[in-house]
Amino acid sequence: MLKTPFYQRAKNTEALPAARKAAEEVRDEKQAAVLRARQNQIANQPPDRMDELVLQPGVKDFDPKMDQTQLFDAAKEFGKDYHDGYRIPDNLAQLVLDTVLQPVIFVLNTDDEAQEYRRMKRDGEARVAVLFPEAGEASNAEQPAGLVRALFDDQIHDSRAGLCMPRSARARCGPVTSATG
Repeated sequence: MLKTPFYQRAKNTEALPAARKAAEEVRDEKQAAVLRARQNQIANQPPDRMDELVLQPGVKDFDPKMDQTQLFDAAKEFGKDYHDGYRIPDNLAQLVLDTVLQPVIFVLNTDDEAQEYRRMKRDGEARVAVLFPEAGEASNAEQPAGLVRALFDDQIHDSRAGLCMPRSARARCGPVTSATG
């Protein structure tokens, strides 16, 4: 994975805590400016036209540029799930969920996860050569398999990254580590 083009192109400029904190402070300063502008908008709006007021939009939520780190961590998680079938919890909250709630859910759940896992693994192994051809990603980039791969690389990964990296959810995704070393 470390040599694939989508990984090489991924940004990782804010993976280290100091860089991430500095980038978040810049974002917060921009949002503070927006809040001041909104106050000015409110102050300058005629009272009889307040219902027509459209406030300046805010700055996008902080999303650190650490795509390589997120890709690397996701690949490790996937590898553990795919090869081992079980992943040891990385944090206390996940350990509690796995040991306390998992048995309750197991009793209530009528699905056969072991059978579904075997089916998914078998189906994945049957498709891996099509999705990841030996000739490289460019060899089927415009074919359905290449387009599916691009969907996961460009959309699903980005969605996961967005969910996993806000401050409130960081614990859910495990520790932040450097993908390059």
